[in-house]
Amino acid sequence: MYQEKLLWPLSILLIITFLTLGLGLYLNGATTIFYLAFISTILLVFVLINIHRNTLPTKITDSLAQLTKQLKGFESGKIDDIPLNNCPSELIALSLVINAHLKLESDRITHEQMFSSEASHELRTPLAGIRIQAQIAQRTKNPEQQQKALTSIIKAIDRSSRLVQQLLIYSRLTKRRTNAECSTVILSEIITRLIESHQETQNERHIKLLLNIDQSIDSLSIGSHEEHLTILFDNLYTNALNNTPVQGMVSLSLTLVGEQLSFVIEDSGLGVPASDFARIVKPFQKSQDGKLKGTGLGLAICDRITSLHEGRLILSQSSELKGLAVRAHVIVNILAS
Repeated sequence: MYQEKLLWPLSILLIITFLTLGLGLYLNGATTIFYLAFISTILLVFVLINIHRNTLPTKITDSLAQLTKQLKGFESGKIDDIPLNNCPSELIALSLVINAHLKLESDRITHEQMFSSEASHELRTPLAGIRIQAQIAQRTKNPEQQQKALTSIIKAIDRSSRLVQQLLIYSRLTKRRTNAECSTVILSEIITRLIESHQETQNERHIKLLLNIDQSIDSLSIGSHEEHLTILFDNLYTNALNNTPVQGMVSLSLTLVGEQLSFVIEDSGLGVPASDFARIVKPFQKSQDGKLKGTGLGLAICDRITSLHEGRLILSQSSELKGLAVRAHVIVNILAS
């Protein structure tokens, strides 16, 4: 397009130049035949330039029509790359951009299909268990068996409710490309609510909690997304409690270095093999040895939240408690202390 814009002024400049030279030849006594040949050459150059100038828009228009035909020719629901081997040079850059967007769309569709399939499977399992236990409670006349079946139903419903909640959270987080609006967050209040909400489970299983929180955080206000931080802390703490044996230990630490907030949770459970660290942060993926309990979404949600807040999630073996150690780093805005 840049070359096309230059053709018209260049052609005018060439005509003026040639006419000036021709006039000079005529005034200097050039023969009539030589002068006519010179003028004919000028006209021929002008005609060729004008033809080329008119051909460029037509060529680009034809190329766009060809590209449009290729895009319309795709099968419904099928996404293919635009072939570049026969693509006009004027449209290679455009075709590359379109192919990049088609790749993103294809990955999104594949991810949604896999997510829907895994979610359906995870929901069918507890529902089948609820049905079986309900049938047992309905048929048996033994009060103890009825009570046991009803207790199992309640637990299965609780697991299903948490799974649905996690599914909704993960779906919402994956659709959000940027951080939501920040608000004023008091970290000490989030930690207090977190511990209180799990106090019953901790007491029932006699789990000892080790707290290590910077004193500066007690009265610190930050600018961040409160719901994200609450979900992040709750998922990691719940995961640690679920995988800690009776009379075990859980360590929770919260530190702030500059604008990086670090939440570290460790447990005295069986831990996870290092080879599974990359695996279990993906949706519905659990450790291959089956030691890690949960819905298979908790760590995936945490990994997504840390990414949204320019941080990262790091898994390792706890050197002190010998179980799993998870470090969640996020970037926050310091407001006041």
